[in-house]
Amino acid sequence: MEASDSEVHEVVCARRFELVDEAGTVRAVLGPGPDGGPALIFATPEGDARLVVDLHAEDRPQMVFFNAAGVPRIEFKTDGEGSAALTLRDESGGARVGIGIVNEKAAMVQLFCGTGEAGVMLAADELGNPMIGLNDTSGRPRLLLALEAGGAPMVEMRDAGERLRANVELLSDGTPRLTLLNEEEQPRLVASLDDDGLPTVLFKDKEGRVARELPFGDD
Repeated sequence: MEASDSEVHEVVCARRFELVDEAGTVRAVLGPGPDGGPALIFATPEGDARLVVDLHAEDRPQMVFFNAAGVPRIEFKTDGEGSAALTLRDESGGARVGIGIVNEKAAMVQLFCGTGEAGVMLAADELGNPMIGLNDTSGRPRLLLALEAGGAPMVEMRDAGERLRANVELLSDGTPRLTLLNEEEQPRLVASLDDDGLPTVLFKDKEGRVARELPFGDD
């Protein structure tokens, strides 16, 4: 039987909608979430949430998939600044893989260790320059491999205090250079090759002045 015009409502207003199965069990809910934003929740017959789509704090949309134990395993999130992120979690809910776009331009992939800290980072900045970062189990950056503007490669090595201690790079003109720094991140030794392939080593004081220079000839 077709519904008459009097039975059709253009707008239905309510605080909460529930979808129930044949047994009367609530399987989906549309209503306010924990922080007051709109949320759509899909649940098992036992009442366990398996999928939640909501508008989180500060109007940030997200989608979360849960396993049978109620642990979040997959998360999609975006924010108002153009960032978008996908997070894959293990059985305990710890983040293990993160894929994101930052400020609508830079892309990043993160691999997390068992402590929950990012151990490996692969990224491309807004200009497309790629980089690979390795962190220790505490999340401190220790090694960075990157291509700078013009495609020049460089490697940075940091100590446990995140201080830059060694830098290896190929300058834009093709000159290779090694720089060793002290705990104050001041260059103390710089080694390079000139246009003829001859090595030069510069020893610098704390003020950055050359204290000694060792040029090497072919003989």
